[in-house]
Amino acid sequence: FVIAVLFGLLGARAVWLRKFGQAAPAEAPDAATRARQMRFLAGRGFTLEVIRRVVGGASDDDEA
Repeated sequence: FVIAVLFGLLGARAVWLRKFGQAAPAEAPDAATRARQMRFLAGRGFTLEVIRRVVGGASDDDEA
């Protein structure tokens, strides 16, 4: 399970970076921007846990 989440996280982060082009925003995005980014990733089949980590900016080695 952990390996699947890690691969999902890496894939989601790659897709997110291609679409939105930002590794770590200088300021936190507003709620509307975060919601749009979350819907984009959800539409591509990523789990909510992975989406929250990618959009929230959590690193790969953070624990759930």
